[in-house]
Amino acid sequence: MGNKHVHFGKDIGLMAEVVRRGLSVGIGNWEFWQPLSKSQPGLWKVMHDFFGVPPEQYFRWCESWKSERSKTHRLDGPDLDTLDAVVRFGRENVFGKKEWEHLTGSASVFAALVDYLRLAPPFAIPVTVDYSHIPPYMDDYTPDYPLRRSSGSACVHMSIHMLSDDKDIATHRSRIEERGWRFADQQEVYAFGQATRRCVRPWAIMGHEPLYALGSCRLGNGYYHFPRLWMLRGNSKLDPHGCAAVVSQFRNNMRAVIVNEQV
Repeated sequence: MGNKHVHFGKDIGLMAEVVRRGLSVGIGNWEFWQPLSKSQPGLWKVMHDFFGVPPEQYFRWCESWKSERSKTHRLDGPDLDTLDAVVRFGRENVFGKKEWEHLTGSASVFAALVDYLRLAPPFAIPVTVDYSHIPPYMDDYTPDYPLRRSSGSACVHMSIHMLSDDKDIATHRSRIEERGWRFADQQEVYAFGQATRRCVRPWAIMGHEPLYALGSCRLGNGYYHFPRLWMLRGNSKLDPHGCAAVVSQFRNNMRAVIVNEQV
């Protein structure tokens, strides 16, 4: 294998089992392996942190949502070069056989780890929101999106909801409200971006997709219009041009910020 770090007879069987476990719960190359194949020491630290979270704090909640995740998204496992890089960076960050075997022991724990990294429910962070100002928008354009509040501030707990390609906005809204959550509005999404801009979670595994502020939807001519937040643009301003047809369904991996109403 030359300078390779995945050794046949030692690593390949274990890592193949980890990949298989991940694929069984919707975790493929782009959902997990690609981000880990880059030098991101902070991401490995957060993975270690996850193992310190008592399973009873998340296990049943994560399970209750798992069956509702879309199954139509085609998943690919990592190639050998990607897997080799993951093993190498893992060893450099003290993430080895014991940790990988922990993930192979339970696909549900593996899924919970990825939810933790991408800040999906029930995992959330507290963010202080200033409701007295409209957030800045790109091109100095201020759209007429509805405000939840126009004064004061509050600390709210926010998370990220993955939108699947078999449900529309109304269906997603109903789903999260049944569990005590709601879509975040423009002020909340902007505050979330400011609070997390230097954090590993969720940006290290976010890819290039924006976050949606579906709590500030405006309806017109059969379309929903809403703000978006792009980490690739520094989280400094919102993009006013989010749009989806009322009858359309979302494709996988689109994300909306949500607020826990029970905290």
